[in-house]
Amino acid sequence: EIPLRLVGSEMCKETEKILTICPDSDIIVAGITPILPSSDFTSNASIQQYNAALAQTIQQLNRENVAYFDAYAVISDPASGGLAEMYSAGDGVHLGNAAYPALLNALCPLLDAMPVPPAFPALEQRLTETTAAETAISAQNNNTTEDTAQGKRCIAGAVVRYFSLYEHLTP
Repeated sequence: EIPLRLVGSEMCKETEKILTICPDSDIIVAGITPILPSSDFTSNASIQQYNAALAQTIQQLNRENVAYFDAYAVISDPASGGLAEMYSAGDGVHLGNAAYPALLNALCPLLDAMPVPPAFPALEQRLTETTAAETAISAQNNNTTEDTAQGKRCIAGAVVRYFSLYEHLTP
């Protein structure tokens, strides 16, 4: 167990380190995901306490390019308060394949609301051109690409943000 009083100070230090190296980065701090109520790995109450401290810390940073993502809420079962069975990999702790699209769909609006990193417009232009070409081909085949295009924009944003940070961290 990590003492909750350390959550804030350590997260602030690490966030400031990243922003010092790469000030244009968007940082999304994700909360810990729930576990099945039957798991004895830890308790969902402990996870929720940790996540609350983490969310409060991120809010207190008051930076437009630093956000908290409540991953717990996305894949929890409202009835049990724990991990929804459909998102479990079967062991009660790890996430199954169905969890990742749900998390990505919930993450996209948060990414869209954050400042756009300097490298993003060029990539977005290339993606728009590619998506337009795919849309034309799909229209000929009577398919829809709206969801695909939205997913690609979200993923492209995440990729640019990752590589922007990576470029600043590597020698």
